[in-house]
Amino acid sequence: MDGASIKPDQMPPREVKNDPTFGMVTVYHRPVQIQLALPSPVSTNVVLSVTSR
Repeated sequence: MDGASIKPDQMPPREVKNDPTFGMVTVYHRPVQIQLALPSPVSTNVVLSVTSR
């Protein structure tokens, strides 16, 4: 499924800060692990591109 948009069911706890340059931003102070449910069928080769807003 090329170009499928996948979003996590839930995100880990975060902190919201007011950055002088970017305004209100979500920050994580440690590495984050997120579980995603991939649509079926999934080939053995998956390329994951991550963006943040």
